[in-house]
Amino acid sequence: QTLEANLSTAQQNLSSKGSIREAFIALANFYRGQGMSSEAIIRLRHAQEYSSDRHQSDVTLSLAILCLEDQSYSMVQNFREINDKNRNDWVYDSKLKCARALGYLGQGKFHDAAVSLLGVKHVDFTQQLNSVLSAEDIALYGGLLGMIMLDREDIEKMVQIEAWRERLELVPFLRDAIRCYMRAEYGECLRLVDNLKGWIMLDLFLSPHVDTLWKMMRDKCIVQYFQPYMSLSLTTMKDEFGFDSVDELEDAVALLIESNRIIGARIDGVNRTLTGMSAPGLVQKKRNMLMKKIAFTGDKLIDEVEGMILRMSCLENNIIVQDKSSSYKSGRRGYTGGRFDANISSDEEDHDVHML
Repeated sequence: QTLEANLSTAQQNLSSKGSIREAFIALANFYRGQGMSSEAIIRLRHAQEYSSDRHQSDVTLSLAILCLEDQSYSMVQNFREINDKNRNDWVYDSKLKCARALGYLGQGKFHDAAVSLLGVKHVDFTQQLNSVLSAEDIALYGGLLGMIMLDREDIEKMVQIEAWRERLELVPFLRDAIRCYMRAEYGECLRLVDNLKGWIMLDLFLSPHVDTLWKMMRDKCIVQYFQPYMSLSLTTMKDEFGFDSVDELEDAVALLIESNRIIGARIDGVNRTLTGMSAPGLVQKKRNMLMKKIAFTGDKLIDEVEGMILRMSCLENNIIVQDKSSSYKSGRRGYTGGRFDANISSDEEDHDVHML
């Protein structure tokens, strides 16, 4: 009540924007302490309206942090358009990118989260953002999501950035996993990522997506592992990727083939091998598929043209096609628009005329 009274006094006395802003922020902090996040967000939005350019970034970041705590992830994405004028402030820009990345991560948009974190420069965690994010978190989120979602060239660019090399030193297991991935040592890479599971399971933002991220990482390694080969032993792959049985590996590879992640491959269930097509074989397969598609389209076009010609012939000869249950006006045969059709023979008087 005291805080509401202070706000009302500041508004009635037409005080400076700073006094009104501070009153709204005090109310927001009070509601946040009481666990009433929605009320706190409303007060901070009002504080934004009374903020000058100098205070706009601080209020916006406080609002972003509150939205993350309330799991209102979609709201965080709107702050970029509102604050384009603050783009020259790289500290604020980096913090806002971190907040947006957490919002994307909360929504399961892993690629967008990885791209946002990739553009983060040095971040000062002494003020704001330290309640939801640390330097180790940036390294973990950015490195893990980048390795899963980005191409090999983009990952190589990431590790060449000095700021990212320094961050990855904070998470040695992830640093070594990225090195193994770049050297195509996929089995060792997965084992190192598996060692991070205990840490990830305790993370507020990553824990809901642990199984999904692990499957995506393993599938990506399987696809890239198979690319240079024409044939692979499923038993060898089982040991390399840590599957419990060859049948489990077959199921995983079958899903990758069905989703066209592995193109032109076949599973030999007798010899327990995964066999792929040669480059000329893939070209021939694509050509055959294209020819089938062209033949289907041609047949469909011919049917449509024949049907159109048949309908035009019916209209020119005043022929009407009706169901058996329908009858002509006046109960007579051959009635077409007020006159009789003399071309209908007497043999058809007791039968309906049908056209196919």
